[in-house]
Amino acid sequence: MTAEIKQKWIEALRSGNYKQGTGYLKATDGTWCCLGVLCDVLGRDVPAGDRVSPILMSADPVYTACYTAIDEVLEGRPNSWFFIRLNDTENKSFKQIADYIEKIL
Repeated sequence: MTAEIKQKWIEALRSGNYKQGTGYLKATDGTWCCLGVLCDVLGRDVPAGDRVSPILMSADPVYTACYTAIDEVLEGRPNSWFFIRLNDTENKSFKQIADYIEKIL
């Protein structure tokens, strides 16, 4: 991950411009996963309602493009499942996730 993308992602997560949700990169109710925020920062189209699970991504080329971008940016360390767990299972806030990104990436 480049320093520029890292900083933009951290700033976006801390900005208050994204309402956090679970289960979707971006949900139809306007909530976001931390990875959806990353896709938005990267300038990718993030259609509302797409499932976060990479298992389902093959059905939608836009969704596939989001996860391809995520994997390229993260360079496999840590991978997207790590951030899904922080966001959806551990219910870490965007600010907590931003703090983590700042420390480990």
